[in-house]
Amino acid sequence: MSDDLGDGVHGVALPDAGIEAVARHPDGAVVLHCHDSQIRLGDPEHSPAHGRALAIAILAISSGLP
Repeated sequence: MSDDLGDGVHGVALPDAGIEAVARHPDGAVVLHCHDSQIRLGDPEHSPAHGRALAIAILAISSGLP
């Protein structure tokens, strides 16, 4: 279930996972909020390499293919 995290940001809080939240920002970006930093995921134009790699890994394992 997605919650309003403020400033037009909607996401899921994950306090027990060491991750504050995974959120979708008003510009459509999916952002991992972790250790007082924000990592944009999957957007090649704005995401750091580790953010793109994480997005690819999540998609790969969630596809259900071996």
